[in-house]
Amino acid sequence: MDYRVDDTQLDASVFLSFVNQIWPGNYDAERTQSALAKTLNITAYDGAKLVGCLRILSDGYYFGTITELLVLPEYQHRGVGSNLLRLAKSNTPTMLYFGSQPGTEGFYEKNGCKKGMQSYTIEKKRSQDRMLEKMGDFFEARLKGYEEHQLTNIDSAREFYPFTARCLPQAADACILDLGCGTGLELGYYFETVPTAKVTGIDLASGMLEALRQKFPDKRLTLIAGSYFEVPLEEGAFDAAVSVESLHHFTQAEKIPLYEKVHAALKPGGFLILTDYFAASEEEERSRRAEYLRLKREQGIQDDELYHYDTPLTVDHEREALLSAGFSTVAVLKSWGPTSTLKAIR
Repeated sequence: MDYRVDDTQLDASVFLSFVNQIWPGNYDAERTQSALAKTLNITAYDGAKLVGCLRILSDGYYFGTITELLVLPEYQHRGVGSNLLRLAKSNTPTMLYFGSQPGTEGFYEKNGCKKGMQSYTIEKKRSQDRMLEKMGDFFEARLKGYEEHQLTNIDSAREFYPFTARCLPQAADACILDLGCGTGLELGYYFETVPTAKVTGIDLASGMLEALRQKFPDKRLTLIAGSYFEVPLEEGAFDAAVSVESLHHFTQAEKIPLYEKVHAALKPGGFLILTDYFAASEEEERSRRAEYLRLKREQGIQDDELYHYDTPLTVDHEREALLSAGFSTVAVLKSWGPTSTLKAIR
């Protein structure tokens, strides 16, 4: 078991996948990430799997509290909670005051916690749900600091971006289609080994495309501002297609026609490399989609525009969509927590 004190790399997607196995709910990923940044996060991992977490909220001098101590059911009664509590006692900057769920008092007393005053709660609903933003507007507003955010706030991003690039064709004249290319994080790694590749990039955010153009002024880029669902693609034009952290906003039904179009745009033997965030379970997939539809309904959104909200499919459902679109084989090349790289061969 790997224990980490002050786990600043704890990502909201990993944390929520863990929490939903204990306290199922419709939690907002961005607000969760903000909450994690405010606490001392003490975590337990079994390999790459988050199995336990204790968070401390403290003012650094007068007061601190344990916001929650959670352990996956299958890892309970194996010392994980006790070890997390021991690390909390060793690393808290202040005295800790906290409540306990009924029936857990013996656990805390066994681990050296003294019973204090009875606790009370003042109930308050979470602040208003965040407003959905149109997809292009969302990324335009976050252009500044976008690459740093991707590389530091998404678990293992510094590994999966270069890995994705290495999966692409290495021929000097390779023709690549990049769906949701953004500022071209994966392309930066790709151009290191194939500087003469021809890349067609599609993205809704024109500011992202301009940043990409300025990063690589000497590269063979064709950049298209628009939705990859709507932009026509020439049949048999590309050696490979790639998409990184872009397609986890759409349903299986929405993706299949896109994948059919990408399939037709590939040359014989061509392939799609898809690196993306996937739901850990069908329940997570359903709950994320239900929450998105609730937000649209409550915010009176009735148009068919694309809005930014994470609604990832499971890997199995992603594979089904690709096979339904005509790809002959789909394989998982590598995984990093909730992120996986898939290769779909024409």
